[in-house]
Amino acid sequence: MPATWSFNPSYPSDVDMEVTQMEQFDNDNIDIGSSLVREVIQNSMDAHRSNEPVEVHFSIRDVTDARNYKVNLLHENLKPIEQHLVACGKSIPDDNPVRMLCIEDFNTTGLTGSIDKKDNKNFSKFWRASGTSEKKGNAGGRRGLGKIVFAASSKTRTFFGVTRREGDDELLAMGQVILKTHSIGKRKYKPHGFWHEDCRANEEDLQLPTCDEFEIDNLRYISGFKRTAESGLSIIIPYPRDNIKERNLIDNVLENYYFSILSNQLVVKVNKTVISVDTFENVYKKSKRTKSSIPLDFVSSVSGLLRFNQTPVRANTVDTKKFPKNLFSKNQIEKMRESYKGNEIIHVVVPIMLREKGRNFDYKGEYNLFLRSLKRNETAFNLFARGPILLPGERHQYGVSCHAGFIAQTGKIADSFLGDAENASHTRWDASADLLQERWQNYREPLRVMRNSLRELFNLVAKQEESKDNDVLGKFFSIPRDLSKTGSEPPKDEEGFPENQYPSSPGQNLGFEILKHQNGFTLVPQEAYHTDNDLQVIRVEMAYNRVGGNALGHYDKLDFDLNDPSTVKASCDNCKVEIIDSNVLDIHPEQSEFSVNVTLADTHRDLFVRASVLK
Repeated sequence: MPATWSFNPSYPSDVDMEVTQMEQFDNDNIDIGSSLVREVIQNSMDAHRSNEPVEVHFSIRDVTDARNYKVNLLHENLKPIEQHLVACGKSIPDDNPVRMLCIEDFNTTGLTGSIDKKDNKNFSKFWRASGTSEKKGNAGGRRGLGKIVFAASSKTRTFFGVTRREGDDELLAMGQVILKTHSIGKRKYKPHGFWHEDCRANEEDLQLPTCDEFEIDNLRYISGFKRTAESGLSIIIPYPRDNIKERNLIDNVLENYYFSILSNQLVVKVNKTVISVDTFENVYKKSKRTKSSIPLDFVSSVSGLLRFNQTPVRANTVDTKKFPKNLFSKNQIEKMRESYKGNEIIHVVVPIMLREKGRNFDYKGEYNLFLRSLKRNETAFNLFARGPILLPGERHQYGVSCHAGFIAQTGKIADSFLGDAENASHTRWDASADLLQERWQNYREPLRVMRNSLRELFNLVAKQEESKDNDVLGKFFSIPRDLSKTGSEPPKDEEGFPENQYPSSPGQNLGFEILKHQNGFTLVPQEAYHTDNDLQVIRVEMAYNRVGGNALGHYDKLDFDLNDPSTVKASCDNCKVEIIDSNVLDIHPEQSEFSVNVTLADTHRDLFVRASVLK
C-alpha cells in the first residue's frame, strides 16, 4: 500500500507546545553542520553492534536528469504537506538542481524495538518522542531530542528514515516534518507530521512504517541510499540548507571526532573522501579549518595507551569533595614530575564513588587523565571526552596550559553520569541538568571534582620550584580589592591599580578567576562563588597592555570594540553579557556555574583585564 502524509489535529483543550529546540543546533556557539555531524555520529556510535569500527557515510548529491523524473517524484511525495508548509511561512523550494543529503551508518543495530506500540527502544524514541532519551548505557541509544537536527537541516523541515534492524529481513521506512502548531482553514494541527503506511490498524492508533518495496525503491532512486541487507539507519534529507556542504561536513568530522577516528572506533566517508585512522593525517592537512591545531602524535599516543591498557598510575579512590594530594604516594608524585619534565605522557586512572538515587550503596567508577608538557613551539591542547563524544565547551573553563586529556571511556561514569550531565548540543556538562538531578545523589561534588581534575593534576606535577613574580602576572590580569570593606585605599602599582590583587596570587578567594588563552581570556567561578546565594554582577574592563602607563587609560576603539564582533567576541554559558562600553562588559550570572569566553581577532598583543564585583 502507498504511504501517505498526515498531521494530528490540535484540539482547543490541548496545551499549545511549540518546537523551540531547533535553535540549540544552530547558534553563535555551534553551526548546523557541526550539530548534524555530532548528532548523527553520536547516535550511530551508541548503536554500535560489533568489534569493527562504526562507519558513517554522508552523501550530498544533485537530483536531476534529462526528464527531471527524480525531481517530479520528490515533489509528488512532498505535495501533500505543501499547505502545511505555507501555513508555517515555508514552501517547497524551486531549486534547480535539487540537492539531497543522505546519511547512512553501518556496523550498527538499526532502530530497535516495537513498531506498533510505544516502548523505550530506539524506534519509538526516534519517531515518537521529542526531547526524551533514556540516556542509560550504550545499548539504549540517545535518539531523543537530537533527531530534531535532521528537520532543522532541511529547508522544508522534512526527513525520511530507512532502517533494517539487526536480525530483521525487512527494510522499514517512515518520514517526518517538524513545523509549529498551525491552522489551515478552521482546523488546527500539531507541529509533527508523518509519512507512513496507512493500512495497518493497531490498538494505539500509531503511524506505522511502510515496508512497501515500491515506496522504498522510490526513496532509493531519489536519494541514492545504498543499504540492502546491512543493519543500520539511512537518513534522507531533501533540500539541505545551503551552508551544509561537503567541505563543512569534512571539517566538522575532523574537529569533533578526531579522537574516535584515531583510536579506530570510527570511519567516516563524505562523498568520496574517506576519513579513517590510516587517512586522517592526509585529510587533516588538506583542511582549511584553522580553529585548532590537533597534535596527532599526542592524540594517537593517548588512544594507544587506552586501547592497549599499558600500565597507568592508579590513584586512590576519590570520595571527598576535592581532588586531594593524598590520592598519590610520594613516589608516584615524584615519578610523574620526572615524566612531565621529560616530555613523557602521564596516564592516571582515577577511581571515584557515585550513588544513584534510590540505592543504598555506592558505585565505584573510574576515569582517565593524561598530561604532557609542551615541546618547543607547541600550543597547549586539551580534550575532554565521554566515550567517543568530545565536549569542546569544557576545555575553555577547565583546561590547562599543556597537552592534556580527560577521558571517561566506559562504565556508569561515561554511559550514565556524564551522559546525564550533557547539554542538548553535547558540547559541555551542566551541573543543573535535569537528568543529573533526578538520578544521582550529591551530583555536584563528583562532577566538580572530575571537571577540575586536570587542573589539580597539572598543579601537582608541573610544580615550579622557582619563585613567582606577581608583578609580572599583574601586567596581564588584575582584580581590585573590595574597598567598601576596608574603608581605606590599598597601595597602588605604577598603573594606579591595587598591588598584589591578582587571580593567581596565593590566598585569594575572590569567587572567580580569569584564565588567559592565546586568543583572549575566559572568566569562570571558583568554589567561593558556588556557595554565594547572591549571584552578583561582575564588571570586566579590558585593553591591550602597554609598557609603562595605564593600559585602560590608553585604550583606543581602533584596537577593538565590543560592539564590533569582527574585532572581539564574547560568548557565555549560564549567564548574560551586557556591553557597557566598547571595552567594558557586565556579566550577569544566572547559575552558580557559568563561564564567559572573550576572543579577540588580534592574537599578537597582550591583553590587560580588570574585573570587579558590582554591589
